[in-house]
Amino acid sequence: MNRSDSVIELIVNQVVDILKHRATSVYKIDASRLSIGIDPTVYLRHGLVVVQQPPIELITGLIQPIPGSSLTKAVSAIQEALSFGVVIQLNIHDSLLSALPISGLTGLPVRIADHFGNKVHLHHRPIISTHDLLTLDCQWFVVEASTIVTPLAKEFMEGRNINLIKVR
Repeated sequence: MNRSDSVIELIVNQVVDILKHRATSVYKIDASRLSIGIDPTVYLRHGLVVVQQPPIELITGLIQPIPGSSLTKAVSAIQEALSFGVVIQLNIHDSLLSALPISGLTGLPVRIADHFGNKVHLHHRPIISTHDLLTLDCQWFVVEASTIVTPLAKEFMEGRNINLIKVR
């Protein structure tokens, strides 16, 4: 192995170490700081950005941006983070879960969790069966108000301590 090969190997190992660290590194930010924007170096060092307790207006702004809104900068910051391959998790207070716009959020590449970080699953189909629940690992299961839940699915959720929330 000559000198250039060892330098290349050293560089590759350093890049691998940086990527491993990035994959497990979490950056937390609240909605007020998010409106200032996110420093681009965060995207290099962190693989997950957790937005703590964003207002519903920010969540709906991700689905349908409102020009001139006071949250436009925050929405842009989230979109920019997504464009860098950063995973976005929105930690929403559990009392607001029933107000989530399910149909719009299910198409976005964001994770949803409650304010303690427990996973929230958004289900947009008209019927919930046990089959829909078998592989889930979540605390909350949020559905449209008109969604039909089979009795076996209800029993399954109770057995796994999954909270069912129907949106208004």
